[in-house]
Amino acid sequence: MFRQILFCLIVITGCNNLQDTKVHKLEKMSSPGEWLILQRNYPDFTTKEEAFKSALGQTLAFRSSNANNWNYAWTLEGPTNIGGRFNCITLNPTNNAIMYAGSASGGIFKTTDNGTNWNPVFDDQPWLSISCITLQPGNTDVIYAGTGDKNISGTPFVGDGIYKSTDGGITWNHSGLASSRIISEVVIDPTNTNIVYAAAMGTPFIKDNNRGVYKSVDGGATWTQSLFVNDSTG
Repeated sequence: MFRQILFCLIVITGCNNLQDTKVHKLEKMSSPGEWLILQRNYPDFTTKEEAFKSALGQTLAFRSSNANNWNYAWTLEGPTNIGGRFNCITLNPTNNAIMYAGSASGGIFKTTDNGTNWNPVFDDQPWLSISCITLQPGNTDVIYAGTGDKNISGTPFVGDGIYKSTDGGITWNHSGLASSRIISEVVIDPTNTNIVYAAAMGTPFIKDNNRGVYKSVDGGATWTQSLFVNDSTG
């Protein structure tokens, strides 16, 4: 119903991109959840990524500065009939009791007891949408995680490129390709693990050149675009 009302408002105003004053009026009319969805409904609106990134940074800074007061008690309020959506599960080939699961919007979970218990290992990062998790052949402590949700919906979750861990997911470092927004796959050359390929989707619905296949020859330190079809093809 809300989107139908919004559509009528857009038609009446005669424009797709509402002026700031009209946007503020819609913001006041909306609940926080409705307003968040409204901002993610392209092409009527587009999220200001720099503002979103700034807000994430402020949240992380607040959490760090209030670490002693961050242990709030949580109670289950429901609903209880909804399951989380995971984009990938990666099995450690040398120890099948160790697995990693990448959530569409909730980070990475790791189990060391064949799935009996799971622990989040990516929550300290600002972008929690995960598309792929790749373990390095011969050294499974080295992990590449591609951020962004490759199962694109009307309100897609984006990321900021690739993250790399060298200690089995305990710590992570950003490994580049932030502007590619959705990394749908990472493949490591088994004969030379310094060579890594990444498939980039780019920002959904918006034409840009940060798409295609990227290649690294130094273990993810730097990347070059090795395949580019056009600004609309990931």
